[in-house]
Amino acid sequence: MTAKRVHEQTKQIGWRCIQAWSLVLLLCLIPNAEAVVFLETGDPEHNTEAPAGELTNSGWQYLGQWGVFVGTVIGPYHFITARHVGGVVGQAFEFRGNAYTSRALYESGPVDLRIWEVCEPMPGPYAPLYLEDDELGRPLVFFGRGAQRGESVSLETGLGQEQRGWKMGAADHRLRWGQNSVAEIVDYADLFESAEPRELVFLKAFFDRDGGPDESYVSIGDSGGSVFIEREDEWYLAGILSGANVIFNDVSEGDGFLATLFDGGGFYTKRLVGDPFRRPRESNIGCDNLGGTGDEEYEWVFLDDTEEDVANAFFAHRISNYAEWIQDVMAGLVEPCFQGPWAVSSSSVDGKFRFDVTQEHDPGSRSIRIPVRGNTRFFRITGCEDRAVTSVELEDEFLILSY
Repeated sequence: MTAKRVHEQTKQIGWRCIQAWSLVLLLCLIPNAEAVVFLETGDPEHNTEAPAGELTNSGWQYLGQWGVFVGTVIGPYHFITARHVGGVVGQAFEFRGNAYTSRALYESGPVDLRIWEVCEPMPGPYAPLYLEDDELGRPLVFFGRGAQRGESVSLETGLGQEQRGWKMGAADHRLRWGQNSVAEIVDYADLFESAEPRELVFLKAFFDRDGGPDESYVSIGDSGGSVFIEREDEWYLAGILSGANVIFNDVSEGDGFLATLFDGGGFYTKRLVGDPFRRPRESNIGCDNLGGTGDEEYEWVFLDDTEEDVANAFFAHRISNYAEWIQDVMAGLVEPCFQGPWAVSSSSVDGKFRFDVTQEHDPGSRSIRIPVRGNTRFFRITGCEDRAVTSVELEDEFLILSY
C-alpha cells in the first residue's frame, strides 16, 4: 500500500467527530476516538495490564480516570485530556487509587485539548512531554478506554466474502494499550482554509492489515487517551487521541454503522461538504471556543475497492506543537477558563448538590453570577475548601453570590 494512495483516500473522507453518547460535530474534525481495537484478537482481556518487557514504563503509570475516559498526569496539580470528553470543576479525577478534586480548566482556542488543575498534589513521576519534531515514522504506544471488538465486517467481491474489519462492540471502559506508528504529521490548515497554520496539528496513524500482533485502532471510549513515543530509552507523551474515521455504509443513504476497518475500499464513508468553517461558541465554564452549530451538510462518499487496502486513520493532537502552552499553564502563566471556588445547587436542602453549568465566576470581586430560574433552588459555594456566602443579590435576571 503506497503512502500517497492512503493519503488521497483518507483526505477525501472529511473530518468529523463522534462522542461516546451521540453523533455530534466538534470543529468539523474526525469522529472522536473512543476504544483500543486489535488486529489479531478480540479477546477483551488482551492488553488490560501495564505493558512489560521493552514497553515497560511506556505511559501506563501516568494515567488516571476522568469519568469513563483517560487523563494523563503531567505535573503535581495538572492532567491533560481531550476537551470534548467534558467534565466540570469539582469532579473527581481518579489516579493511583485516590481521588483528586478538579478546581480549574485551561483551553487553547479551537484545539481539542483541555488541561485540568486539581486541589490536592498528585504523586510523581509525571509524564514528560515530547518536544522534538521527529515523530514521523516512529513507533508509538497508545492507551484508551471503551468498546470491545464487535462482529466481523465483510465485503462481497469476485473472490467471495472478504473480511475488512469489525463493527464496534460493547463499551466496557477498561483501560487497554495498543501499538502503531506515526504515518503523517497533519496540519489542518493544509486541508481547509478555515484554520491558521499550526493551529491544529495532528499525529496520524493507519490501521494496517499487515501490522504486528498488537497493531491497534481506536473506537468508542478512547478519546482523551494518550500516545507515547520512545526517545533515548525514555517514553514521552507525544499526543492526545482526538478522532478517527469510523462511520461506514453499504449504501449511499441512511445512518450507516460504526466500524474499525483495515480496508474501507468498497464501502461508503461520510464527508463534510465544503470547507468547514468555525463559529464563535461561548461556554460559561470554558474559554470562548470555535465549533460547528450542527447544521453542517454531509454526503456519503464511495471508497474505491482496489488491490491496495484503503487503510483508515486515527488522529492525536501533536503535543510538541502545544508544548509551550502546556508548560506555561503548569507554570501559572495562563489564565484559566474557569477556576474555583464554584457554586453547587439543589432543589432541596437535603438533596444532592450539583455544579451549576450556567455560572460565571469573577475571582476579582469574589462573586459568582447565575441566571435566575423559575424554580426554587438552594445554593452553596465550595471549592478546594467550602466558602461562606457573605451576600446574595438580584441583578436583572441574575443571582449574585459573594463569598
